[in-house]
Amino acid sequence: MSSFDIHPAIKEAFRHGSLIFFIGSGYSRNIHLPTWEELVQHMVDALAQQDPSVDSLSNENQPPLEILDVLYEKGYAADCKQMLQELIDVNLEEKDLSNQSKIWQITHKVVTTNYDKALEAAFTEEQAENVEIMLPGERTIEISSHPDEAYLFKFHGTIDQPDSCILFR
Repeated sequence: MSSFDIHPAIKEAFRHGSLIFFIGSGYSRNIHLPTWEELVQHMVDALAQQDPSVDSLSNENQPPLEILDVLYEKGYAADCKQMLQELIDVNLEEKDLSNQSKIWQITHKVVTTNYDKALEAAFTEEQAENVEIMLPGERTIEISSHPDEAYLFKFHGTIDQPDSCILFR
């Protein structure tokens, strides 16, 4: 298979409307949002200004989730959620959402770990009316029983509700 070949199972899913994209934080780089690692590093840098013990987390090469565990244990959950909102809840009107638009041209089913609103902002008028935005705990169990339904499942929550965003274990 060359680098330009598309696996037959993907072609088949596309033809039958059952192709589901799973999108992570790297997909929002085109609108200059931080990656998961950059987000956590920003939190460490900001918190280290008020608590020098946090600064050592930068030098230990720990995975981001482990660093978040430490920040949570130190009582910085609310601070981290506030920084999350400040970094992710950006004005999308002047952003190039062409990558996000392409997703909706290929499929009408997307699962994302992203908190941002770029995928929603890329909807056409028709998609805005027809694509259901789902959050954890909302009808997600029904996804498989409605194969024709268009949806955006925001697996970790949405920045519209920063307190409910899944950031910590």
